Amino acid sequence: MRRLMVVGFTLTFILASCAPAVQYRAVTPGYEWSFPRDHFSHPDFRTEWWYYSGHLDAADGNTYGFELVFFQRHTEGDWRFGLPVWWFANPAHVSHFAVSDIAARRFVYSENLGLRTPLRGGARSDSFHLWSEDWQAIGMGDRHYLVAEMDDYAVEIMLTPSKPPVLHGDNGYSKKGEQGNASYYVSLTRMKAEGWLVKDGKRIRITGGDAWLDHEILSGSIGANLTGWDWFSLQFENGADLMLCLLRKQQGGIDPLSYASYVAPDGSTQKFLAEDFTVVETDHWTSPRTKTRYPVAWQIHIKPLDIKLQVTAPLPFSELITRATRVIYWEGAVEVNGRQAGNPLNGRGYVEMSGRNRPFEEI
Repeated sequence: MRRLMVVGFTLTFILASCAPAVQYRAVTPGYEWSFPRDHFSHPDFRTEWWYYSGHLDAADGNTYGFELVFFQRHTEGDWRFGLPVWWFANPAHVSHFAVSDIAARRFVYSENLGLRTPLRGGARSDSFHLWSEDWQAIGMGDRHYLVAEMDDYAVEIMLTPSKPPVLHGDNGYSKKGEQGNASYYVSLTRMKAEGWLVKDGKRIRITGGDAWLDHEILSGSIGANLTGWDWFSLQFENGADLMLCLLRKQQGGIDPLSYASYVAPDGSTQKFLAEDFTVVETDHWTSPRTKTRYPVAWQIHIKPLDIKLQVTAPLPFSELITRATRVIYWEGAVEVNGRQAGNPLNGRGYVEMSGRNRPFEEI
């Protein structure tokens, strides 16, 4: 037994010693953005993701929420099942696909693990093309073509941006802590949707809808004093959009680095700090699988804009328990009702909550 333990420790040491040493580019202020180039992959940073979410209005008279996300991560130093991940995937390309069938009260999701590039997954740096297994996002001029499929649902949709890219934080430099923790963060907050949805084998035309793309680039982790974030992407019927990012502190409460971006119908953007808004949880759902307690209704007040909103999740059970990344998070469709300066302000959107099952360790 002792000899086996020695061999095991020796093997672990050898494997760790063989891991490639790579110095990734740091996220610093003053990045010079260029589009469409900066929609593409940035392989000199360690981690990158492209998050699509939105609502699809279908010819069957129903509305379907969807999420399709592509992750790229260089895996030096990452271990799974006692083995270095870079042996099998470096970079790793993981993708999640979820559908919120609101009328049927069904929330379903799946994930793909793209292994060695380009056999199973990839992200091009010279054009816009993301893939993980047979799920893809492809740039066609300024439009984005998405395709993804799981057992009960599939989408084949074309998204056309109706507003220019929005750079969050300080010209896209988004702080995630006080010790230099940050990402580069850009969004396309309003993308018109068309195409097809497949439900239980039946092909249904998409007659309208709006999507949102969040793209973040980083090489580190969130601040040590943070446990995770709550993210809101809200699209209003009057053509305006609102993004809120609440950075939650380990000891409770919201970090002062939390921020918001308001995008007017003409694409102009206003930025707000944590002191400019309040978010109050008004209802909760507890997962029977993970015992995690999630808020599923909120009151939001953007004080400088005199905006007061009630945000509710029609499917409170929108929890994803992933296998490949071992991350548990909540991401689902929400409905928005409220007023701005006394006038009705209604819409719909998406909310993501990470680090509520356990502190988010690294991104």
